[in-house]
Amino acid sequence: MSAETVPKRGRPKNIEASIQRKDDILSSASLLFATNGYAETKVDTVAEELDISKGTIYRYFNSKRELFVAAVDREMQRLIDTVTEDEVSFDNPIDQVSHATTAYLRFFKDNPHAVELITQERAAFPELNPRFQTADENPMLGPIRKSIRGLMDGGYYRKLPLDDLMEMFSNLLYGTIMSSTLQRDDLDLPGLTRNMLDVLLVGVTTEKAREEWGLKRD
Repeated sequence: MSAETVPKRGRPKNIEASIQRKDDILSSASLLFATNGYAETKVDTVAEELDISKGTIYRYFNSKRELFVAAVDREMQRLIDTVTEDEVSFDNPIDQVSHATTAYLRFFKDNPHAVELITQERAAFPELNPRFQTADENPMLGPIRKSIRGLMDGGYYRKLPLDDLMEMFSNLLYGTIMSSTLQRDDLDLPGLTRNMLDVLLVGVTTEKAREEWGLKRD
């Protein structure tokens, strides 16, 4: 067979436009799911919002469930990108933890619909892995985990089970996001981060209290 007769592999036309269309669908779906809830949001509504046919959406996603899960995954990837791209090298590991934590909290303050999506996912699809659990496998907390491990290895932090510590820190972050980050427009995120880490890394008791009450730190 000559070179002229060898069939050429086809490739999607205008790949960039296809990628952008998919992202537009997910962006619109994220806001609609967050605002109206999973049950009340229809694929038709997403299509109408974008002025496209429902069939266009089904070219990318086989079902409403698949669209919803992809929308949540998109927000989580945006969070991971935000935290990792904003990662700066500090000489002081505490500053490293503080910087990553502030970036984490700021993302949810700027994108409150992401929290709503996660909450809905846990309610509608409990069989899926919760986004704020299994902190040892949570890529969103990767920079923070790396910094805390550095504190332990350097002898600056007690040798506690890292997975348990990250689980506790993950729960602390989630509670802070739900109770403070989403409720106050004037929130001082760096100040909030300092207070959180002060309690987590230093504790609330003084040396006097530890001596009088017999509290020991191994």
